[in-house]
Amino acid sequence: MSSRTKRMKKTSWGARERAGMSFLIVVAFFAVFGLIILTEVLMIDDRGRAGSIIVRHGSNGGRFGESVPDYDDVKDDYLDDTGIFVRETKYGGAAVKNILKNQKDLKNSIGISVLTDSAEPRNPPVVPWGQMLPSKIEQTLPRFPADMKPTDGSWEIVNGTRYKFFVFSAFYDRRDGKLVRVIGATKTRGPEKVWCRFWYQTGVNSTKYRSASVMARVKIIRENWNLKYSACFILCPIRGPYPEIPHAVSVVSKIRAAPGNVLMLRNTDNDPDFTNRTFSNIPNSIGVCVKPLHFNYDQALYLLEFLELNNLLGVSHFTFYNHTIGPKASCVLQHYVNGDLPQHIVPYEDASPAKARNSSTVDTTDASYHMPTKYNEDNTAQLKPKITVNILPWNLRMRSQKEIRTEGLFASLNDCLYRSMYRYSHVALIDLDEFIIPHHNDTLIDLITYVNSVEMIALKHHRSSIVPLIAILTACWIEWERCTTT
Repeated sequence: MSSRTKRMKKTSWGARERAGMSFLIVVAFFAVFGLIILTEVLMIDDRGRAGSIIVRHGSNGGRFGESVPDYDDVKDDYLDDTGIFVRETKYGGAAVKNILKNQKDLKNSIGISVLTDSAEPRNPPVVPWGQMLPSKIEQTLPRFPADMKPTDGSWEIVNGTRYKFFVFSAFYDRRDGKLVRVIGATKTRGPEKVWCRFWYQTGVNSTKYRSASVMARVKIIRENWNLKYSACFILCPIRGPYPEIPHAVSVVSKIRAAPGNVLMLRNTDNDPDFTNRTFSNIPNSIGVCVKPLHFNYDQALYLLEFLELNNLLGVSHFTFYNHTIGPKASCVLQHYVNGDLPQHIVPYEDASPAKARNSSTVDTTDASYHMPTKYNEDNTAQLKPKITVNILPWNLRMRSQKEIRTEGLFASLNDCLYRSMYRYSHVALIDLDEFIIPHHNDTLIDLITYVNSVEMIALKHHRSSIVPLIAILTACWIEWERCTTT
């Protein structure tokens, strides 16, 4: 009887021991999990350590500045009622009255509710995001820097930020409302708040400017590499008192700080590259964007192959960004930039009526045989589209793969996209070792036209939302069938 009792006690003790061990494992798991969460929280930079500054943003938490991908409609951002505090001691009572009046007018016109002294008596007045500063405050701000000329396609610093903040180019985005979109690079988590100062010329070719300032919104372009810095958009809505398109824009961290950059605004009516107001007016053409050339890239032969093959496929323009490039590759690109290369005719077997009819009877292996030439309607030889090349300097002062991904390639590709959007009907973002080769069509424009025609035929007979995908798959299948049967 005693041995049986001992066995029962031993069994119960083993069960309690296993239960205790399981409990300890669960506790250890949650402890490790909690430690990870605590570490993540502590790694988030507290911008409140910066001390007292002239402008600080509203009480939406310490991570209000962390952005979301800029792939959605930004119209909703304009109706954001979050504000920034303007200290009364810096602007005086008259400026505060103007601010409060603007708040009241804004609330009556678009229904935005903003904080006032009556709502939060301990806080200074609030200027909503996207609203221009009152004119009396604007007149007290630093003037246009006379010693600086507006730049385009060059990395410039934003003065006064705690972390690295650079801007490269600025574009007028007229697709949905009036918006200035600046391409930049800054801290990935919790980017610092900045202002956009618009500069308006007082006359044609005048060197005197008037200004209007608005608080900007920083949108990080997510790269998913968990690096300290990323490419970003700085979004600046254009509103009164000067609703017209500005000539240039400066991005500043403190509204009373002297501008450290002046960016020429592209895609405006005064932009020589902007010739069409709608995308439908742009003729069929293709531009290619290539990420920054680095590590002293000097593969001249591969670069020449890339340019000429894409030109045969219908590409007419290439945009490069020069971080570091070797002398041979630089020499090749410079010839295209200068435009001192001859234009060649386009060879097609079925082009000229006389030559095409006889081409089937000619031995193409004969050394004296020349591919027939493609002709226009007026019986003139059709030339390949002339290659134009644009090379922009890429002096981004951030360590590649340590601070930002691959020389900040997302900033360059987005810059190229907005730089080309009103010049070419299609833009391809490809690397130097990548080629888009159509299997059935002769050029990329022909391929795009062919795929669109197949899709339109399918849409004409069907109304299902899945039809575009089916049409594209059908086009690809037709391509494959024709290739395998020839």
